[in-house]
Amino acid sequence: HRPYGPGALIGRPAEGRVPLDPRGQVFAAGALWQAEIGPGSPAVGIGENVIIDSVRGLTLMVSPANAIATEVNPEGDSA
Repeated sequence: HRPYGPGALIGRPAEGRVPLDPRGQVFAAGALWQAEIGPGSPAVGIGENVIIDSVRGLTLMVSPANAIATEVNPEGDSA
């Protein structure tokens, strides 16, 4: 049984289509969604990747995908 609906998008990647600063739009799961980045996150440009953190109504709450990589490996070295 697979989850469906906006909640099924949590943890999945999306691509910026309208710059997020903090609100914009992303493309995820074959559809264009309103999205918002969290406080303190850098703006996300067109074509940049984000990760879907949660869903508020029909708005995806996202964080920049590169921020996650930086947190895991702040030195930028490959493991």
